[in-house]
Amino acid sequence: MVFKKGKNHTEETIELMKQNHKRPWLGKTLTEEHKEKKKIAMKRWWAEHRNNSEILERNKKISKNRKGILHTDEAKKKISEGHLGFKHTQESKDKMSESKKGHIFSEEHNQKISEARKGIHLSDITKQKLSLITKERWKDKEYRKKCYETKKRLFAEGKIKSSFLGKHHSEESKRKLSLSHLGKTSWLGRKHSEESKKKIRLAKFGKPNFKIREIPKSEEQKIKQSKTMEKLYSEGKIKCWNKGLTKETDKRVLNYSIKLIGKNAGEKNHLFNNWSSLKPYTKDFNKKFKRAIKERDGCCMLCNVSFEDLKLLKRQVHIHHIDYNKLNSFPQNCISMCNSCHSKVNFNRNQWIVFFQSLLKERYGYQYSEDQKIIFDFNFENQEKGGVTKC
Repeated sequence: MVFKKGKNHTEETIELMKQNHKRPWLGKTLTEEHKEKKKIAMKRWWAEHRNNSEILERNKKISKNRKGILHTDEAKKKISEGHLGFKHTQESKDKMSESKKGHIFSEEHNQKISEARKGIHLSDITKQKLSLITKERWKDKEYRKKCYETKKRLFAEGKIKSSFLGKHHSEESKRKLSLSHLGKTSWLGRKHSEESKKKIRLAKFGKPNFKIREIPKSEEQKIKQSKTMEKLYSEGKIKCWNKGLTKETDKRVLNYSIKLIGKNAGEKNHLFNNWSSLKPYTKDFNKKFKRAIKERDGCCMLCNVSFEDLKLLKRQVHIHHIDYNKLNSFPQNCISMCNSCHSKVNFNRNQWIVFFQSLLKERYGYQYSEDQKIIFDFNFENQEKGGVTKC
């Protein structure tokens, strides 16, 4: 039977060929032993014919003919299963690395890769493996230096640009970053070099040391932050730098105390009030009176946090004199405040006097004159409104 080039086989011819060339292995799965023998035979054959010009030419033709032909999903699956567990030798890896050196993908190719990987998410195991490989690589100083130099060069050449330039993190993204870094102490025990310190100083030169918070924290945020800090301290993940240190044992504490001595003491302090802190309270300002004021208010009169929540926040409850006069211990002149809020009212005193007097007037019906003096009402019914019987 003679076949001419370019002619297609007839159905009859195909049937004859099938009968003449029976393949008994079709439809059967090869044993592991047979697969291994086949693999060894193929390796041996390829080693013998690797430099054969006819074989190379044939492979080029096959490659050219298959250009643009994509594998089916079934074929891809089979190939994937066939390569499962297969690992390249170090020699093979080095050759691949050498062949790819200096190779830069085109924009079109990068776009294709990006589109192909859209919606594909790495499994947790794969992420963990990649993380471990990266961490191991990053320990090598030469590798880190090489990465920095390459990135610097590519930025200078304009081949890569910062993907985050001009962008800002969303609130959700900030929250996720905050949670991911919680409790991590990557810089624990490490110190900046003198060169690094110099660079930081130059970068911050002329800039303010802190950023004023435009939006104050809510009470819920404060409670959460307090609980988180308490948990981290109890677990030993964060430590207070000066805990257990004294002037005698640590130079930093000594230097700091020397700096403060005489700087804000006595009359030099902007809150100086003729040594009022040394003056004694009246006898009426006792435990019974303080308890009555606390029962009347039931919360901090400034932040409005209940006494139960203040215990969780580990804040103390103070009794504050509205006119800042320790001798005027009257219900109309005293309010309950947490220690945090109590420290805030030492500034702009005249404004706070007006604010607290208007608050007590609205809540308990107390009366005050225009010059912030207390107007006493000896009517028993009016006294009972405030919950304190003392006028």
